Amino acid sequence: NNKLQLYGCSPSNPNQQWGVMDPADISDSWSYSDGSVRFYTMESSKAFAQLVRNGDDIAVGYGGSNVANSEWFYDSNTHLVKAKGTDKCLDAYQAWAGGIVHMWSCNANEVNQRWNLDAATNQLKHVTHSGLCLDADLSANNGAGKLQLWGCHMNNNNQVWRVIPMSAMAATVHSSNVNNAYLQPTTQDTVVGAASTGKWDQHWFWDANSNHLISKLNGQCLDAYEAQQGGRVHTYACIASEGNQKWNYDATNQIIKHAKHSGFCLAFDNLNNKLLQLKSCNVGDNTQRIKIAAA
Repeated sequence: NNKLQLYGCSPSNPNQQWGVMDPADISDSWSYSDGSVRFYTMESSKAFAQLVRNGDDIAVGYGGSNVANSEWFYDSNTHLVKAKGTDKCLDAYQAWAGGIVHMWSCNANEVNQRWNLDAATNQLKHVTHSGLCLDADLSANNGAGKLQLWGCHMNNNNQVWRVIPMSAMAATVHSSNVNNAYLQPTTQDTVVGAASTGKWDQHWFWDANSNHLISKLNGQCLDAYEAQQGGRVHTYACIASEGNQKWNYDATNQIIKHAKHSGFCLAFDNLNNKLLQLKSCNVGDNTQRIKIAAA
């Protein structure tokens, strides 16, 4: 059994090291169990590329929600990005494009460790080395990928990061009965079922704690604002208190129920057009048989 007690202070005793995090300092859109997140690249030819710690270095990890050493804390007050379970932080000491980024002992006074998570652009910008961002070149190292500093550019998807709470599961969302019906945003206002691409445009994150389905493509949440038959479904900026974005997944029947609009479920308009909408829940309706599958 674990036990809390008073004990003689020792800087080297890991049992006495505490992280005090205010979720409001990380994001106004999420509540975390402990503040830890994963940093996923926006796009990749391999599934769910993400930032991982590799000893004193960093690397690109591939896979869903079980990739080792992929958990991080971001503190917007100190601007530190810390690897969970360590005293190591993201550190960039070469102030030029292609500059090395590695892990180093966390120090709030170390200017090489200061990063700004820009909520507008979803870039991780270096505070000290102005104009440089954390960049994931996924084509480098024979496809293994490389993390580095690079000049910040709005149209460079190598620099767009999806900061996802640890409670969320990397997933695909697709029809249980029909092939070629994977949920995919085509615009902010339209989500359809499309042929499987295996790429980022059909990757989602399902957070059963917040009841959100988050698109990896645009970082927005699945949202239904019309509580009616045929009600529109689209994606919208994630808001923790927005009831239109709350869903409950019935894994037994493989249907996705709207948490606010009681009696309505996620469905395709039909199995040909596959436009996403709300319908009155009916487990016998094949257009409503939609599965959330771990990636």
